[in-house]
Amino acid sequence: YLVCSKAFKDNDVYIIAANKDNYLHLTGVKTKLPPTLFFDKCYNSTLTEQDFDFIQSGKSTKEIIGSVRRKINILPLIMNLFSGEIFVEENFKKNNITCIIATGKKNFTFGFAVGKTAKPMTLLKGNVLDTEKAKTIDLVFRKKKGEESFNDVFYGDKGKIPEYSEKLKNYISIDLQKIDFVVCEEPDNPDDICSDTEELEEKIPSKPSDNDDIDENKDNVSTQNNLPSDKGSSEKNKNVENAKDSQKPDGESNTDEKSDVKNQIMLKHEEKENSLIMSAKPKKKKSKSR
Repeated sequence: YLVCSKAFKDNDVYIIAANKDNYLHLTGVKTKLPPTLFFDKCYNSTLTEQDFDFIQSGKSTKEIIGSVRRKINILPLIMNLFSGEIFVEENFKKNNITCIIATGKKNFTFGFAVGKTAKPMTLLKGNVLDTEKAKTIDLVFRKKKGEESFNDVFYGDKGKIPEYSEKLKNYISIDLQKIDFVVCEEPDNPDDICSDTEELEEKIPSKPSDNDDIDENKDNVSTQNNLPSDKGSSEKNKNVENAKDSQKPDGESNTDEKSDVKNQIMLKHEEKENSLIMSAKPKKKKSKSR
C-alpha cells in the first residue's frame, strides 16, 4: 500500500507492507512457533493453549494478560481501517513506543515500524495521535506482490492525484498518470458561468407551435386582463340584480316601495284621529271659591 497525506514532511509518501509474520507481534502473546505458522494456526482455528504463553521478562503474567486482552478486543476493528476518515501522524511517539507513522481511528491507533517498507508494529486502544500533527490520509494506492507500480486507487478521491503528481510519478502506473482531471476554477466574471449554456440554447432550434395560424395579437393578451378584478365583480353582480328586477311583473317589482308608502299614510291617519278626539273632549270648569 502507498499512502499519501499532507502530514508527511520527512518523506513524500510511505509504502506499507503487511505479511503473515507481522500478525504475532500485534497479539502481544509469546510463542515458540514461527510467526508465519502462528498466523496459519489462528486463521485455521487450530491454535491451542500449548502454542503460546504469557511469560515475558520484566513484566508480570497479570500485566501481560491485560495487554493481550486489550489487543485481542481491538484486532477486529482493523478490518474497518479504510472506512470513513483516517488520520495519520509522522514520527509517532507514545511512552516507550516510537513509530515511523501511525494511523488513528476513533477506537484504536495502528503504528508502523521503520524499514524499507513500513510494517505493523503496535496496536493501541483509542485514538492517541497528536491532534496538532495528525492530518487526514488523502490517497491509498495498492498493488499485488510482484507488480512494479501501484495501479489501483484503494482509498480516497482520484481527483486529488494531481496534488501529488510530482511525488507519485515514480510509483503509480502510467495509466493513472495519464488520467485527465478537470480542475474547476472560479471565474473572474460570474456572468461567464452561463456563457456556455446560453450558446447551447442558441444552437437548439425552438419547437414549432401547433397554433402557428392563430392571430399573434391573441398571444399578447395579458393574463391579468382575463381575470376579473374585485371592482368588476361587484359591478357585474349589481347589473345582474338590476336585470332580475327588470324581468319581474309590474305589481311585484315595487312591492316594498308601496308597502312603505301605505304604512306612512296609516300612521298619519291615526295621528289625525287622535287629534280630533282630544279636541272633542269637554273642558272642566274651574269652581269659584266662596
